[in-house]
Parts: sequence; structure tokens; C-alpha cells
Amino acid sequence: MFKNRFINMNFDTNLIKIQNGYYYYGNIKIPLLSGEFHFWRNNKKYWPRILDAIKDLGFKHITTYVEWDFHKNGIDMFDFCGKTNQQTDLEGYLNLLEKRRDFWLSIRPGPYIYAETEFGGPTEEAAKYHRNHPRFLEMAENYIKNLCKVLKPHLITNGGVIIFCQLDNEVSMIKHQDQVLNLPLEDPCSFRAFIKEKYGGWEEASKIYGL
Repeated sequence: MFKNRFINMNFDTNLIKIQNGYYYYGNIKIPLLSGEFHFWRNNKKYWPRILDAIKDLGFKHITTYVEWDFHKNGIDMFDFCGKTNQQTDLEGYLNLLEKRRDFWLSIRPGPYIYAETEFGGPTEEAAKYHRNHPRFLEMAENYIKNLCKVLKPHLITNGGVIIFCQLDNEVSMIKHQDQVLNLPLEDPCSFRAFIKEKYGGWEEASKIYGL
């Protein structure tokens, strides 16, 4: 599965395609079926055993959230390497996956992940603001920029295990302080408007992505 991953490969995003239920990167073929494993919700010493159990089920692809609030370390500072809590060791988790060489990873860093967390992913301070508020955007940008420094070396285009990175998750399910966070359908910032502007509509987008 991994034998040609780190050698003689031109890491080019143009090599990526999704077709017939598979993710392709050059000659690498990955089924779009995954096991869900949130590293930060489990003691680090159990990570290898959990991965072994997922492997025994036949999965070659796993997914995880990254919770902004869980990784905060002071104001606008973050711990992604286990300094304050061994379960924050995202860097260690990625290194473990690459050392094992038996899984690909899809990662969902938010800012909103829902995932039954107290504030849906953001910190308590950030959750005070609407997701389009300048202060929220400022804090979210700082979080994502710091996180990307950790993720970038581990992307498949850099020889790593990350094949997908999904921003936000189940935003429409979140309510905080009686304020619904999802935007109305006619809002120019909505996902529906984005699809219409970029692809012309849902049917056209579905054809492009083979859905």
C-alpha cells in the first residue's frame, strides 16, 4: 500500500481525483470508507492499540476532528505537541501514522466541528461571537494558521498521510446563547450560494465530483 509513497513521486495536486468511490493520487487508490478515531479523546498510550483494532476491521483510511478549544494554551497560543496534555499531541499522532504506514487520514479541524463539544469546537471566548464577526474571524484565522504549520508537512502532496482536510462540520446543528449560527439560504455567504456561483448549481457540481 505505501511502498512507493515516499520515492520517485511528483507531488502535484493535479494528480488528485475522486472517482467511483475512490480517492486517487497518481497511482495511489484509497477507498472513501473510513474508521473514526479522535486521538484527543483517548489516552495517548492506547493510540497504537486503537489503530490496531481499526486495522483489524479492514480499514486503510481514518478520520479525526481537531478541537480548537482542546488545543488552546493561553490566549492565541496552542499546544499541538503534547506539552500541556499528552492527548494534545497532534504532531505525535501524525508521526505515529506515518511510522506505521498502514493508514491514510482525513482531518477536520473546524473551526466548528460540533462533535458534541461544549462550544462546538471554538474556545469559550471565540464562541461569544457570531462566526462572521471580525473578532471571531481574527481568532479563527490565528488558530488555522498555527494548525496548518503542523499539518502541512504531513499532507499527501508532501509525502504524508493526510488526503483530505475539511473546514467546519455540522455548523447548522449548533446553537449558542440562543443564536443560530447557520445563515439563511439566500445569504450570499451560504454554501448554496457558493455552489451556484462556482459550478452553476448542485447538478453540475455533482457531475464534477462524480456524486
